[in-house]
Amino acid sequence: MNINKISEQILHNWPIKIICLVVAIFLYIFHQTSLVDHKNFVVPLNIVENGQVMHVQKLTDSITLSVKALPEDMSNIHVSDFSAILDLSYLTESGEYEIPIQVNTNDSLKQFETLEIKIKPSATLMVKVEKKITKYIPLEVSVSGEPAYGYKLEEVSVEPSSVAVVGPQSIVSKIDKLYTEKVVISNAEVSFSTETKYFPMNKIIYVPEKGPYKVTVAITQMKSNKLFNDLSVNVINLSENLQIDSSIPTISLTANGNVLFLEDYSPSKNVLQLDLSSVTESGEYELPISVNLPSGLTLENLSLDKVNIKVSEKEILEETENTQVQEE
Repeated sequence: MNINKISEQILHNWPIKIICLVVAIFLYIFHQTSLVDHKNFVVPLNIVENGQVMHVQKLTDSITLSVKALPEDMSNIHVSDFSAILDLSYLTESGEYEIPIQVNTNDSLKQFETLEIKIKPSATLMVKVEKKITKYIPLEVSVSGEPAYGYKLEEVSVEPSSVAVVGPQSIVSKIDKLYTEKVVISNAEVSFSTETKYFPMNKIIYVPEKGPYKVTVAITQMKSNKLFNDLSVNVINLSENLQIDSSIPTISLTANGNVLFLEDYSPSKNVLQLDLSSVTESGEYELPISVNLPSGLTLENLSLDKVNIKVSEKEILEETENTQVQEE
């Protein structure tokens, strides 16, 4: 009898009672929610790959943690209190795996009674991995700028000339060259040595020896050719009793030397010479032209290396006055 009365009382106006229960639960949840504070923290994701494989595709650099705590506790929670790790070290074969993200917290957070941490949007990541290989790859210096006017980059070298690269097989096997950070040679006039480091070209590969590397830069003066037209030939060692009866043509000369020197150089009258020391009597002769360039210049071309000349004896004038004196 009592049981029937209790059942009747429970079932009496049961729809209203269910609605009240739902409202009460909602109010309780709302009240509990209002007692905690909510905040998102962006935490760097550390990838650990101490095993036989490495990830192939680009992975996210960070994850978002959704943290709930009491308002008075939340003010004491900082992003530095969390660390996130994606550990691939236990994998041994190439493939695609769903890897859980490990979140660690500082001991200081353990004292909080209310603390809820969730990883957004997911607590796992799909990761494609391949076998890890090591390969020595040539190192090339990245050069920036141009030497000063009149100078050129003759050579650039780096020590070591190659470095070890660690990474997934499909990526490392295709790399044939690595580059350094830029070495500036703008307006350089002399050779010099400097230091530089490895320039990251791919976040997936790992270069254990990142530098500094020793770089040697060789700067030299630029050389060029310059044409000098209509140069006169200077006659030397002509006997006192001889004279030249023919004209000597002008000659064009092409010299090679440093650009800066050539720009200021003007040939002297002795740059081209015709030596008549071997001529002792009248006649026609074919004689070579001698070229006297200053140190640093070399002869590239001469429009005429020999000339034909006619030589005759000078006429000796009688000293009439002296003769007349002697006759008297």
